Amino acid sequence: MVKHYVRLPEGFTSLTAYIDALLAFLEKHRRLWEFHAVDFYTENCWESDAFPVEWRVLKDDSVSYDDLLALATNGTVKEDWPESLKEFVRLAKSLPLPRNPQPHFFSRFVDPTDLDNKVTYGMTPKKRHEVQLLASLIHHLASTHSINSIMDMGAGQGYLDAVLAYTYQHTVIGVDDDEVQTCGAKRRSAMIEKIFKGAKNRDVRVGRVVHVNRRVHAGEGFGDLLREVDARTGTGAGGGEKELHAPDTDTTQPAPLNWLLCGLHACGDLSPALIRHFLTSNAKVLVSVGCCYNHLSEKHPSNPSTPISLPPSPPSSTPTGITTHTLGFPLSTHLTSRSTTLGFTARMLACQATCRWMDDPEASMESFRRHHFRALLQILIVDNNLLPPHHPPPSSTHQQQHPHHITLGKLPRAAYTPYFTPYALAALSKLHIPYTPAQIIPLLEAYERRYAAREKEVAAAWTLRALLAECVESLILVDRFVAVVEAAGGSREAGIDVDVVVVGCGVTLEGLLGDEEGAGERGHGEGVVQAILVPLFEHASSPRNMVLLARKV
Repeated sequence: MVKHYVRLPEGFTSLTAYIDALLAFLEKHRRLWEFHAVDFYTENCWESDAFPVEWRVLKDDSVSYDDLLALATNGTVKEDWPESLKEFVRLAKSLPLPRNPQPHFFSRFVDPTDLDNKVTYGMTPKKRHEVQLLASLIHHLASTHSINSIMDMGAGQGYLDAVLAYTYQHTVIGVDDDEVQTCGAKRRSAMIEKIFKGAKNRDVRVGRVVHVNRRVHAGEGFGDLLREVDARTGTGAGGGEKELHAPDTDTTQPAPLNWLLCGLHACGDLSPALIRHFLTSNAKVLVSVGCCYNHLSEKHPSNPSTPISLPPSPPSSTPTGITTHTLGFPLSTHLTSRSTTLGFTARMLACQATCRWMDDPEASMESFRRHHFRALLQILIVDNNLLPPHHPPPSSTHQQQHPHHITLGKLPRAAYTPYFTPYALAALSKLHIPYTPAQIIPLLEAYERRYAAREKEVAAAWTLRALLAECVESLILVDRFVAVVEAAGGSREAGIDVDVVVVGCGVTLEGLLGDEEGAGERGHGEGVVQAILVPLFEHASSPRNMVLLARKV
């Protein structure tokens, strides 16, 4: 019998129990992750019930900024801190999915050998680390599943595609909706191809790569995507590649059986779309690493105070899984039936990387300062009625609760100094708020002096909130895993724990892939879907390091 696999935190032997624990913890601390950081001073958040009175010890002089960084990164607490705070930190650090990769799990499927410099031009050390491991994994999965075509969704500059084509001799289509990125990928591929056509390398066997500028839609069929890609990849496309053969033009024909679909840090809804394309086509293998959870789409409840999770609905014969909608979260029936919601603030929080805070303390301190400056700007605008011209009246429920919602966006680098005045002047100019320097500058300096002693509150609050980041991310990741498990054909009445391995230090990818006995006894379509969710990259160097693998057997 084919087994699904996810490594859960120590103490959990049930996937259902793990999800329940995540939901309960996040719901208990909802106020901590849902308050708007820009309203920190206008709503006096530090004095609210989001921060228990005893937790406010983090603002004391006995707690340094280095202590806050150690708290966020390692969960380091002081002996004299209140027990409720220490218990919160313990759960925040112990509930997320384990993020340290286990080299023995991948065994021969990941080759640690460094890449040839001819194909790594322009890669940062982080990107090189990611591409090296993921390309090796994809190659071995492709080799063991008779894959002869690979599609990379969200290909960007084509770093992964180049290694797959010119190191591992695969045929690759890289799809990205950013025209600048696609043009860069084409130029880069053409440069690499020229190197391999030179006298020194012309005997080296290489594959082919084509880059296509196109948005991937969650609701389209994979066959339709392939036909359009084929129509765009004539002779000379993507730096001189020959036209790739697409499926039969008969729209009733399924996608080919020999496709592997992959995405390295596919942004926002692109990762869910990638999963849907895999599940609704005859593509054989899925390799997905997501990111940018803030760009996921959700169906927001009409009442913003709706709990993060309600009791599960009774089993229904009506399909409610990932293939029946195009939202980015939740994907699984298990969470959809519980009316699970996160919201933009929580999804943005899931992008935090507290594992890096101690490695770059200057950047962490600057981040604290930016949050302080933004909150200080907000109360300056509200107190002095400096709303931007044409500020829209509140229309939605959220806007009615936050009538001074102002989107600022990025400011020039010169705005970020240790002082508030340059930041505020740049912000007011960007928001088209008129001011007279002689009048506004004394006001800005007065606000900076008035709130200087409270900057530590922002740092402490942001640290406590950031401790929830990996729990939110774990919920998003396990939702994707469960969506694939559900698609494997298990009954909802039996629960999602059937055939899911959650513990076992001796588990290896090779062992899981080789366990196909009885695969045809369950599932639907051409075969059973198997799902695997594990960390692949080093967490500190690549915080979005979880890879979702799936295959049809």
